[in-house]
Amino acid sequence: MAVCLRCGMWSLLFCCVSSHLKAVLAEDSEICENLRLGQYLCKDPKIDEATQEPENCRDTTAWVECLPAPNISCRLSNGTEIKFNGEEVGFNKTIPCRNV
Repeated sequence: MAVCLRCGMWSLLFCCVSSHLKAVLAEDSEICENLRLGQYLCKDPKIDEATQEPENCRDTTAWVECLPAPNISCRLSNGTEIKFNGEEVGFNKTIPCRNV
């Protein structure tokens, strides 16, 4: 009976450790929109000469394309994980429009 109990405890310990390792190793990479400053660079918006606002300004906000830094891996909005080279657009960020 003691041998069976010991085997059961070792089996339980092994299952707990292996499931924890699976969870840690399977952890998804960060969503691209959640990258920290310095991990991405956003392009400057194209400015409309007539209004002096970004060309795609709608409801007081516009968006700009952001490029994750080289060798940064993150998940796109569709769930695809990509390792970027610094030249691909990873996400769009909204910026405020200003009336001038």
